[in-house]
Amino acid sequence: MDLFIFKTNLNSDYKIFRLRKALSDRTLIKKWSVDLEDVDKVLKVIVNKGIEQLEVIAMLENQGIHCEELE
Repeated sequence: MDLFIFKTNLNSDYKIFRLRKALSDRTLIKKWSVDLEDVDKVLKVIVNKGIEQLEVIAMLENQGIHCEELE
């Protein structure tokens, strides 16, 4: 398993809804959480091997959610 950590633009209930839609039904994504209290609106995603970080970013971008790797 891998852990991806992203900085996002999650700032509304609608974007959280879109996030849930993008991630919840994916079999390779095991767990995710978002910290809306953090200035970077940090999203943590635990995935099985077989999915790349860029694929997760693309899924979110398709839902109108900007994210980038948090270093």
